[in-house]
Amino acid sequence: MNMKLSIFQLMQPSDLIGSINLLPDTLIFNGSKTLTQFNIVEIAFNLKTDDSRLHVDIKLKRIISYHLTNTYLPTITLLIIAEVTLQFDESKTELAAGLSLTIMLVMYTMYQSISESLVKTAYLKMIDYWLLFCLLTPFIIFMIEIFWLLKSLQNIKEINEGWITKKNKNSLKKKVVRYLTYISSALFVCIYALIALLMHLECL
Repeated sequence: MNMKLSIFQLMQPSDLIGSINLLPDTLIFNGSKTLTQFNIVEIAFNLKTDDSRLHVDIKLKRIISYHLTNTYLPTITLLIIAEVTLQFDESKTELAAGLSLTIMLVMYTMYQSISESLVKTAYLKMIDYWLLFCLLTPFIIFMIEIFWLLKSLQNIKEINEGWITKKNKNSLKKKVVRYLTYISSALFVCIYALIALLMHLECL
């Protein structure tokens, strides 16, 4: 994603407007064009329409590798761990719920730290959508596992002839929920990656 910053402005005093002509010239930047999160793409020295102000506009481009290593890779690994907990045996549901809760808390901590390092905007950026997805997914998985745990405790109390059949039906429902969770997560990741790639190619 590209962005422009006007970091310098030279303005004439009001009593000199019309008496002095401001003429923009070539601006040469000798510093490093690679910053922590951005690359400097273009620097322009522009004269505004009223001929009383000179602006230096700097066009920046985000460094993809920075967010790949510091945002996407850690969050993807945590998402995989969270979704693997859905495969835990029925007797390990409490352990799975605790692990999902821990992952959700870690995701929230990462969400805060990453959000603070981003440029503040009045709109949601692509990375904001990704962070919200990473925050909500472990929460949804945690709620599913808590529901399964409560159902399991209820089934233990119901000792009758139809308990085995009911248990088999619950196993089938759990399998459907697992696959729906995996498919919806994979679908979001694919759509997100496609949109991000198109936006990146458009900015080249």
